[in-house]
Amino acid sequence: MTDETRIYAHSNPIHPNDRTKWQPLGEHLATVAAKAAEFASIFESSDWAWNAGWLHDVGKAAGEFQAYLLRENGLDDAEYDEGGGGRVNHSSAGAALEVAPHAGRVD
Repeated sequence: MTDETRIYAHSNPIHPNDRTKWQPLGEHLATVAAKAAEFASIFESSDWAWNAGWLHDVGKAAGEFQAYLLRENGLDDAEYDEGGGGRVNHSSAGAALEVAPHAGRVD
């Protein structure tokens, strides 16, 4: 996978123009899921926390968010995200994925 096709969670403030130093989305989600599961184990909710960790930033895979990262780091121009306004909603996608299977039922 090339830097141009990779999906990122975060840029690197020390090396904003070097995408090889940015954090890939999969790595970020895996790290957060593992930490969330570890923290939630004390109240026996590791599975729930692991899933929440994987879903919390899944919306960052959206083209709009990826264009935002490039634009904010001087690697792209604003035409890739016409509606931008400076903020991209990246967190609602994970919530929608979690809520959708449970819609209309009580677990």
